[in-house]
Amino acid sequence: MKKNILKILSFKNLYGFSILNFAEKFLAYLCPLLVIQIFDDRSLYNQIELIYSFSIIFNILFDFGLRGYFTYSLRKIKKKKQYSIEVLNYFNSLFLLISIISVLFISIIFNLFNESQIIIFSLIYFRFTYLYITFFFKVYFRMVMSPFYIFFITIPINLIIVILIFWGLLFNNSSLSLINYFLPFVIFLIIYIFYIF
Repeated sequence: MKKNILKILSFKNLYGFSILNFAEKFLAYLCPLLVIQIFDDRSLYNQIELIYSFSIIFNILFDFGLRGYFTYSLRKIKKKKQYSIEVLNYFNSLFLLISIISVLFISIIFNLFNESQIIIFSLIYFRFTYLYITFFFKVYFRMVMSPFYIFFITIPINLIIVILIFWGLLFNNSSLSLINYFLPFVIFLIIYIFYIF
């Protein structure tokens, strides 16, 4: 009887997780499509897709295998809580190092490119850090707490982007700036940096 109840609860959790996971992916793919459908702004859409593409590439390059190794190594560690804290501290140190290098890089090239290009470089960094942090915490929450926790980050951010898109349609003369679209990622990064310190 107890095993049957646990099995039912497990499947309920699986269904719930699957629904939230689908909702997150759907919103993430929907946001750029809304831009092209609502505003018919191909230039803005292309810039968004460019930023998305480069941020994914950088996220893969700068992972350094941390997520995969954390998943593997935690199974063999007895003091899981202490080890997970050490891994989190290592991740935050790596994140800060990458951020410092990124800021220095943008500072160096500041006079070599025009304003719109610098904005794109900066937004690539913000989108990259969002992916970098959330991809890590997807593993971290799954291994240490609950996999559901990540949706408290990802779904609200994507919903805010949708709200900003409709705000641009209704209250900003049917226009949306590139910075406004990526504003939730900027705010998220600022909050996370405050969290670290």
